[in-house]
Amino acid sequence: MELQGQSRISRFKEEAYRGILEMSLRLSLGPRGSFAKFPYWGIETNCGSGENEKSKCDGSPIEFLKVMTLNNRHYHAIFCDKDGAKLRALYQRIISMGCPVDPDTITLLEMDNSHMFSRVRSKIESTETLRHAVGSVFCDSNGPSPKTGFALEAVAEFSSRCPKIDVIINVNVTGIHRALGVKDERPRYQKFRDKISKWPAKSLDEVISCIRRPKEGWLIREPLFTRGGTSGYMYVLLVARSIATKGSSILKLHPLMSAKGLEILEEARRRKPE
Repeated sequence: MELQGQSRISRFKEEAYRGILEMSLRLSLGPRGSFAKFPYWGIETNCGSGENEKSKCDGSPIEFLKVMTLNNRHYHAIFCDKDGAKLRALYQRIISMGCPVDPDTITLLEMDNSHMFSRVRSKIESTETLRHAVGSVFCDSNGPSPKTGFALEAVAEFSSRCPKIDVIINVNVTGIHRALGVKDERPRYQKFRDKISKWPAKSLDEVISCIRRPKEGWLIREPLFTRGGTSGYMYVLLVARSIATKGSSILKLHPLMSAKGLEILEEARRRKPE
């Protein structure tokens, strides 16, 4: 079982995800809690084993389940990973938490990220209308491949059908810039160049333009850097909603079109490979 997407900042990323999830959960209740009877759909691509082994902290699937349990919210979680060993490890962690693993509560999918959303749509449509479903989809990309990384087109198509499901994306800004900056023409780099040619987004701007949500519905988090300060790889969390929402100083989240949000976006544009 290969470790992917883990570093010293994983703990801080998971803390940010938990806070964003709690915010989304509150909004999903609707006016006077009128939507509380409907499930909160928690969808995650490239979900992993439920543990960040390097950082010794829970992974995002476990954080999701803890938030749902703490808030006593009816939910349906759909976790996808191409690595069966990771899913089996996740299953054991879920069982150890005492959470029920049944078709009405948790679904584990062993498949490519790009293929999972047709299954997700079918699950939702079996109980309610797509456009009324509430929840969130979390994409924590691991490289350019749509199979194990960022299936942007599939996420964009799904989000257009499910406008009340938030899209939460963790983007490795430095990784994109480094990959696109590869100039080495030697044959051993050909496979890498072929992958980069299929990269679904060349910048944060392209990610934002692909997910068709109103600009006032976007939030952007202050960047995390793998070496602390402003050195190392730069990661940025984006949140896309269909309604305008306020940021959170505690979570370091800012409306994309605010002065701080535009400042972060500009910093990402200027970021150079190290």
